[in-house]
Amino acid sequence: MYRKSKDKRIRTSQAMIFGAWKSLVLNKPHESIKINELCEAAKVGRVTFYRLYDHIDDVVRQQLDDDIHKARQHLILYRLKHPMKKGMFKPLLMYFYRHPSVIQSVLNAKLSHLVHEHFLRNFLQNNPTVNTEENQFLLSLRLSIAINILEKWVTSNMKSSPDHLLSMIKTRMMQAIEELE
Repeated sequence: MYRKSKDKRIRTSQAMIFGAWKSLVLNKPHESIKINELCEAAKVGRVTFYRLYDHIDDVVRQQLDDDIHKARQHLILYRLKHPMKKGMFKPLLMYFYRHPSVIQSVLNAKLSHLVHEHFLRNFLQNNPTVNTEENQFLLSLRLSIAINILEKWVTSNMKSSPDHLLSMIKTRMMQAIEELE
């Protein structure tokens, strides 16, 4: 668990800790990082770390929560500007294309399970239209597909633009549907 705060000093410490985690995870697996070395790299004390977090995973969870919340806000604004478009994948791709830092670090650290956890929690539990088991299943399926595509795209350094990626996906999906018959 992590502690939320609007205090500038706390937010600065949290940013320093996440920045240190991003640097450390470039050279070693996430699960090998120790709190002492994270604190040393972030130039914060262990007491500060434990005031803010219970575990190293919480550093990542907090950043994912913040980033996915921003992505969700981007999706809402996109839908307000484009009321005829109902999809959620394009606006999410656009958001992560413009703000890759957190998602790229987390996925490159092979922590995709945390991305799945946070996306499902943010898009399933907070969605008032998902009130039946069937709707929950379908949204979960759509999100899982989107997250898997996002993971492949991000870990390949987002070589394709969101529009090009969507065009490729649509073409391949149409071919797959035709092959079902």
